Order: sequence, then structure tokens, then C-alpha cells
Amino acid sequence: MTNTETCMREMGLIKAAFLKSSDFDEKWILFKAFLNTLHSLSDTDKVAREEFRKESNCSNENAHSR
Repeated sequence: MTNTETCMREMGLIKAAFLKSSDFDEKWILFKAFLNTLHSLSDTDKVAREEFRKESNCSNENAHSR
């Protein structure tokens, strides 16, 4: 498994935990963890980051349309 795949998996898990949480402090910690994981991707992983953002936006749009 590559660093990109690991980071993408971690970011997905962090996002899911963030969306389920109602505690501000927990959300803040998860947000910082998400950013830290995002920044751990190297510049060569730019395509993967963009794909994750597109996927995240699609998920958010689907959640709001319900």
C-alpha cells in the first residue's frame, strides 16, 4: 500500500468521524488531524488530493439533497 492510499484511507475515516461527532473539541481535533494527513501527501500526490476533494464534494452534495 502506498503513502497516498494510506493517507486517503485515513482522511476518509477522519471525515466520517468528524461528520458523526457533535462535540466541538472533538471536531477541532479531527479537523487538525485531517489537515495534517492532507499535508503529509507530497506534491506528487496532487492528482490524488484533487480526486479526494471531488469525491468529498459529491458526498456532501448527496448528503444535502436528502
